[in-house]
Amino acid sequence: MNKGLLLLSVILLCFSCGDNPLRREWSIPVEDISTGLNADDDIPSIDSPEFIDIADVDFLEENDEVILVKVGNQIKVYPLKILEWHEMVNDSIAGIQIAVSHSTLSGTTSIWNRSIEGSVLTFGVSRYQYKNNQISFDRETLNYWSQLLSRSVSGNRRDFELEIIPHIQIPWIAVVSQFSSAKVLSSNTGFSRDYDVFPYDDYKTNNAYYIYDPIELDTTLESKDLVLGINSNDLKTFYAWDYSNVQSNIQHSTFDGKDLIIFSNSQLKLHQIFLDPKDRNFEVNFTNPLMFGDDLGNTYNLLGEIIEGPNTGEKLSLQESKRMYWFVWADHSF
Repeated sequence: MNKGLLLLSVILLCFSCGDNPLRREWSIPVEDISTGLNADDDIPSIDSPEFIDIADVDFLEENDEVILVKVGNQIKVYPLKILEWHEMVNDSIAGIQIAVSHSTLSGTTSIWNRSIEGSVLTFGVSRYQYKNNQISFDRETLNYWSQLLSRSVSGNRRDFELEIIPHIQIPWIAVVSQFSSAKVLSSNTGFSRDYDVFPYDDYKTNNAYYIYDPIELDTTLESKDLVLGINSNDLKTFYAWDYSNVQSNIQHSTFDGKDLIIFSNSQLKLHQIFLDPKDRNFEVNFTNPLMFGDDLGNTYNLLGEIIEGPNTGEKLSLQESKRMYWFVWADHSF
């Protein structure tokens, strides 16, 4: 046999010996999956998170963005500057085992209940990306999960959808002023990282900088413009940031038969979508851009909870949405 053919045969045989996940069945196009890391877990998840009181936080500035989740009376806060380096935190809140997943390249965050069918999964960041969005994996069953779709895309649970835990993304100053009982993920993560430095240089603002080139590029907006996307019952829509408006603003919209209100402040990167109960008129609070009110005399915080007024204790329902870069929304068909 020709030595060159023999060598090629040996190489192909060795390649097929190992478990190559891309040879499995996937519910997303394998040809659109990028392999950017050498192995799963090259980006280390935080599996034993430490939390501190707001008064002990000395590494966040007023406008630093954080992810806030509230279950029952317990509130936890995950600074984006930590999530951007680790992309996954395995944690619990109010007795619920959760995974806080942040895809740095797409700008999306998902929080999942990681208790599934009687077992608790531990999630990590895989070596793969699908159209600049993280593909997660779990260490117990080695399923691969779409971070954006919150469902398994390969493995024995393929197409299984994770339960989503609602969250909001807000500036640190809003946490300090509205959620004083919150516990905050400490920068003492056990890893040597400079959390004051973004891991990908000027990626957030450079519209020509991609880690993986988009397959479909839509120039309706700038690539790194932020949008809130909603996907439900095969329908989808998005709401774009109005960067020209530095004041707080309330918009009304409808989607999939639901009436919505959108409270926004582009300067503070605030965009919250709630279901509109239609029994009151909402108004911005010009003395506090982090709150809004209604004509019944109620004042709302950023979770939609009434914190002052005749209906104190009630709350609006959050509309599930995903915040991401425009080029990511345009590149995904969902």
